[in-house]
Amino acid sequence: MFRLPRTLNDEWPWQREVNPHYEEVKIETEAWFQTFGPFGTKIEKAFYRANPKHLRTASDMMALMLIYDEYTDGVDLTLAREAAAIVMDAIQNPNKARPVGEIALGRVAQQFWARGVKTASVTAQRRLFEAFSLYTNAVTEEARDREDQNIRSIDDHLTIHFDSGAMPGCFWTILLPLDLPDEVFLHPVIVELSRLSGEMVVLDNEIFSYNKEQSAEEIPLHNMITILMHHDNCSVEQAMEKTAEMHRERSRQFLRLWNDLPSWDPVIDPIARKYVQGLADWETGTYYWSFEIDRYFGPKREEIYKNRIVTWLPKYNSMAP
Repeated sequence: MFRLPRTLNDEWPWQREVNPHYEEVKIETEAWFQTFGPFGTKIEKAFYRANPKHLRTASDMMALMLIYDEYTDGVDLTLAREAAAIVMDAIQNPNKARPVGEIALGRVAQQFWARGVKTASVTAQRRLFEAFSLYTNAVTEEARDREDQNIRSIDDHLTIHFDSGAMPGCFWTILLPLDLPDEVFLHPVIVELSRLSGEMVVLDNEIFSYNKEQSAEEIPLHNMITILMHHDNCSVEQAMEKTAEMHRERSRQFLRLWNDLPSWDPVIDPIARKYVQGLADWETGTYYWSFEIDRYFGPKREEIYKNRIVTWLPKYNSMAP
């Protein structure tokens, strides 16, 4: 057994909230998703402020990224490149007939954007391709790492996992109702807040998913726990605590910048603040979501949330009971 370290604490002011349209939109997305085959679904609870139409687009986006994640998990470099090319082509060409026999990713991506473009802001429309390009390219690079058995440096891992963990796509959903000017989106403070929030989400996931990953892989190459054990020559428990402290430091930095946001003008300032609020909501939403599903902690998730005690999973190929 091991103790799960705490990351979010009482200093983090953003509490978990669920959009009142969540259940309705969840049913719609799941019904749409099931038309493509027997896939599971992951609907984030991080869109409290979204209206139903934007919530549906965000929900569909999460479904698309889930199927992409499931399809590319563990595949070789050739298949990863194929998946990236299919999805990027489908998003760029939402009215193009998909080839017969193509994997479902193409149709999922095409239908997602054919519906989403109708209600997305101009900013969101312009930035979707960039967000998905960063995501698919990073997933492809991780496939290359698997082939080469490459363990990245700590900083390099955080950089690529920000993208392969789909943070550009996740944060894109915040833009759906917002026309955020480039001078705000690309401002160093906003870019840094985006990085901090994304890395908090990634670091939470590294801790929560490690037990599952170590049971399925000989060496979970793309997990901060493995990387710290490799570079710092430390134990699993020490690596988890170091990862949690990295998270807590980013939380403190985020709060400092939140309290010192730049000002542009009376029209832009509320839009900028809504975007940053969305960045904070992503961390809160994904943190609590991780304890509301069986994906990481199984049926004992509520108990684990309270006492933080987790039993190691056996290797899938182990003879242990």
